[in-house]
Amino acid sequence: MASTKLIIIRHGETEQNRNNILQGAIDTQLSELGLFQAEKVAQRLKDEKIDVLVSSHLQRAVKTAEAIARQNTYFQENKDQILVDKAFREISYGVMDGRNRNEIFDDKRLLLGALDQYNFKYENGESIRDVHLRIKRALKKLLKEHEGKTIAIVTHGMTKRTMIMELLAQSLTDVLKHMFRNTAVSMFTLQKTPEDKRPYGSVVTEVFNCAKHTEEID
Repeated sequence: MASTKLIIIRHGETEQNRNNILQGAIDTQLSELGLFQAEKVAQRLKDEKIDVLVSSHLQRAVKTAEAIARQNTYFQENKDQILVDKAFREISYGVMDGRNRNEIFDDKRLLLGALDQYNFKYENGESIRDVHLRIKRALKKLLKEHEGKTIAIVTHGMTKRTMIMELLAQSLTDVLKHMFRNTAVSMFTLQKTPEDKRPYGSVVTEVFNCAKHTEEID
């Protein structure tokens, strides 16, 4: 059975990233540096034979995906289109969207969240569990529809963490230790046989959380 290659990319920097603001569901734009980072990650991936390019609907992800699409020869030759899928959006922090992260540490509700990070949510927001469940559904659907192909997904920090949780069966504690820098790349090879009972079969990590393409501009 053919293997599937999965490339997961975080979007480029925004002014909110730079200023330590929670963006969540807010549709923010790439900063000047973020646009440059997007071009750099696009250069890095230009020779990957990307069959399917997926993006969250939020503009910081879409613009990063567009840069990748422009520079990827294989994608251009096949005249493929970016698949925009809201399922890969960032977690919504509800009433905390747009707040400085330092302010949140002064919020008493954070104490409750620390006790149960997986299920905790702010008013009108999502829990990590909510994100994990929607990512699980979307990822399984995507992999089933495009088995044996190379799939690139441009997404967000917390969303990427839940994808890693799902693919590698890691705990939340484990994935929260990782700081996924803007445009950091992770690559996995998935191979599943009918006899394999694991959800994604064999998952081999080829590259994990690598942003070496941004070293000269950070």
